[in-house]
Amino acid sequence: MLPHNSGFLRERPLFFPGESVNTRQFFGFPLIAEDIIVGVMGFGSLSDTPLKERCIGLLRNVSSLFSLHYAYLGCRTILRG
Repeated sequence: MLPHNSGFLRERPLFFPGESVNTRQFFGFPLIAEDIIVGVMGFGSLSDTPLKERCIGLLRNVSSLFSLHYAYLGCRTILRG
C-alpha cells in the first residue's frame, strides 16, 4: 500500500519511467489460490484527496472476491485434468 501523497509516488511514476499518469494513492492486494500468490490486483487513485476508509475496506473485499474466483478456477482445472 502506498498512502496518499507518499514520497515514492511524488518522486517517480508508479509503473514506467516518463509516464504521464500521476498516481496519488495505490493499493495492491495479492490474489491467492490455495496459499499460493497467483497475481496482484492494484487500485490507483488519481484524486488529490485521499480515499475514505470505507473505500479501502471495499477494495479489500473486491480483492478477496477475485482471490476466491481464481481459487475456483484453479480447482476446476485440477479436477478436469
